[in-house]
Amino acid sequence: MRFLDNLSKTLSSGVDRAKYETDKFQRTTKLNGEIGNYKTQIETNMRQLGERALELYQQGALQAPEIASLAQIIAQLRDQQHSKEQELEQAAAETFETYQASHPQSSAPSSGQSVPISRESVEGGFPTPESSGSSAIPSMSTDVSGSGLPNSASLGSIGAAGSTPYACVSCGYALQEGSMFCPNCGTRVAGS
Repeated sequence: MRFLDNLSKTLSSGVDRAKYETDKFQRTTKLNGEIGNYKTQIETNMRQLGERALELYQQGALQAPEIASLAQIIAQLRDQQHSKEQELEQAAAETFETYQASHPQSSAPSSGQSVPISRESVEGGFPTPESSGSSAIPSMSTDVSGSGLPNSASLGSIGAAGSTPYACVSCGYALQEGSMFCPNCGTRVAGS
């Protein structure tokens, strides 16, 4: 019997607490809404007061140095706003076709070459094939490493310009004398 009394009190206390929390939530929500409403009304009236003071200052009916500086700032901000609104209208009205017409250099391929390409061997770069023609260009389809870099499989039997006895056996990269690893593919050089 005592157990049932304790259980009943606990349930009753829980119900009372839930009711209190619900009432509290409703009251605080209502008060927050009323406070927000007052803030909105105050901001609206302050804005109207400021606009009226600005009008009176511009008409010469109000003379105060503080209002003069604020009026100048507001005038500058309104000019900037107007400028940005015009820019926005132009951007919204612009089409891709008009953009292309006004920027022909960005849409047409350039006739000049921006990246120089030469057949000369660059020190520390990939070796250039000796023979000329399309057969001298290694085929990417024969690259079994998957790296996309020239290697022994993609170079095949093509010799390198200025080949030296110090070439990587894996990728054919011209090595400096005494190198322990290939700087191109990382393969350990035999005999090191």
